[in-house]
Amino acid sequence: MKELYFLLSCLLLSIIVSAQRISGIVINSEGLPLGNSTVSLLRANDSSLQKLSVTKDGGEFSFSINNKENYIISASYTGYRTMYSTTLDLAKNKNVNDIRVVLPRLAMDLKAVTVTAKRPMLEVKADKMIMNVEGTINAAGSDAFELLRKAPAVIVDNNDNIILAGKTGTQIFIDGKPSPLTGSDLSGYLKSIQSAQIEAIEIITNPSAKYEAAGNAGIINIRFKKNKSFGTNGSVNAGYGIGVFSKYNAGFSLNYRDKKVNIFSTYSYSNVINEINTTGYRIQHDTIFDGGFGRFIHDKGHNIKAGMDYFLNRATTLGVIITANPGSMQMDEPGETFISSAVSNKLVKRLVANSINDTKRSNSNINLNYRYEQKDKELNIDLDYGKYWLTNERLQPNAYYDISNNYLYGRTYNMLTPTNINLTSFKINNLRNFNGGKLDIGGKTSYVSSKNNFQRFDLINKGKQMDSSRSNDFNYRENINALYINYNKDYKNFLWQVGVRMENSVVSGHSNGFKLRNNFAPFDSSFQRNYTDFFPSVAITWKKDNNNQVGLSYSKRIDRPVYQNLNPFEYQVDEYTYRK
Repeated sequence: MKELYFLLSCLLLSIIVSAQRISGIVINSEGLPLGNSTVSLLRANDSSLQKLSVTKDGGEFSFSINNKENYIISASYTGYRTMYSTTLDLAKNKNVNDIRVVLPRLAMDLKAVTVTAKRPMLEVKADKMIMNVEGTINAAGSDAFELLRKAPAVIVDNNDNIILAGKTGTQIFIDGKPSPLTGSDLSGYLKSIQSAQIEAIEIITNPSAKYEAAGNAGIINIRFKKNKSFGTNGSVNAGYGIGVFSKYNAGFSLNYRDKKVNIFSTYSYSNVINEINTTGYRIQHDTIFDGGFGRFIHDKGHNIKAGMDYFLNRATTLGVIITANPGSMQMDEPGETFISSAVSNKLVKRLVANSINDTKRSNSNINLNYRYEQKDKELNIDLDYGKYWLTNERLQPNAYYDISNNYLYGRTYNMLTPTNINLTSFKINNLRNFNGGKLDIGGKTSYVSSKNNFQRFDLINKGKQMDSSRSNDFNYRENINALYINYNKDYKNFLWQVGVRMENSVVSGHSNGFKLRNNFAPFDSSFQRNYTDFFPSVAITWKKDNNNQVGLSYSKRIDRPVYQNLNPFEYQVDEYTYRK
């Protein structure tokens, strides 16, 4: 029966969206397809960028859109003029296909030629796609989370889950380092990062052996800007946007650099309110549940970064970086469900559940790094310590009314879910030229301890009574040791890459609480695992010309649970509906 309630609850919480499709082709004036063209999906009323894509070899492109609005397609290609389509009305047409965007060649005046270097908004490499942010229209007034919505091959669903190439379990990296956050905690952190701080976003759908083996959906790496100007300099930025609610951000950066030292710092603040609405209808036995929930999420976050690089000589650098991300999120979930008889189809009672969720987070990290770089070799050493602290309190009232709107009875629950994560890691990477290619050898060891505590209380007559059967404490420890070797080489028009990663994982968990048998009885359980896996990866890319390439890749990956989800507990929406 519990499994049935769980499945039905998931149905209520899911928003079924019929995605609409926009597709077409980009060609030149002679009718030849332009592969690798950059295609932008723009909202018609304000020309704001909604999504980016790159055409295939035959010039084809496609977008999947959930909003029934008016859009415009923009296409660009080196040596051709940027062109726009006519307005596409998705409110009248579910799918808009066979769009043809014709790009005419730019007229060249050989008497006065000016050569300028400008990075495109989207670059396609052999092993990744790069969405350049610095120097583009996306560099102001936005945040990292909104940029991911626009990135190619990336979808963000209504629950803020990041889906890459149609797969969940995407790993988010910050400056090459994996983030342990997920779900609303991750989205809250990304919303606190202003686009003005970001240099580029790398989308790696098939990571090589150099990267951690966790995650089957690939990696998204967010690279921050690095100021290389000598002297003292700084900048101030701010952004404001409005949809249903307004949102704003502001920040500054201050840097000093000379021949021996580089001191840098950034600070930003964001204040965002989002609204999500969910409706559901289900029949359980002889009862109909028909209702919906609103979700108003008010997220405030600070993002602080400071550090120093000391240049021992032209090839050697010592550095330290300190980051902190304190923030808070308040989520109000007003809900109303009409409960009727499936036999008579008459209303029996009404359930009103206006839940309040208050979350506070404080994430900090210190990094010590060493870098040695010459023309034919490079050595990087990193030592990191991070502390991620989250506390969450939820008040979940349930009030029942009869068909005349008279109060019948009510039940109120209170949930406390603090989480503490400590992470220490040491990583070494050695890259050098070898036999006409690049040989990459390295290793990493990491230690993680996670403490998850779930306490559920019944509020009775203004007092609290703990529900022992639904409360527990879980402590988890993880040690992962990895070695890898990766080699890539260009041979004529082919780029091939082969590597293998070995990971040894030592994990242990300890859970204690109470279970209801004849009476409440304490339970104490634990587990330990020690296993070693090998993760090979192979990639071959054929570069037909400067604008066309074909690739084939294979890699073995592993799925590991995110640390906040290691202690499963019920997230109550109302008395009949929960997530777990």
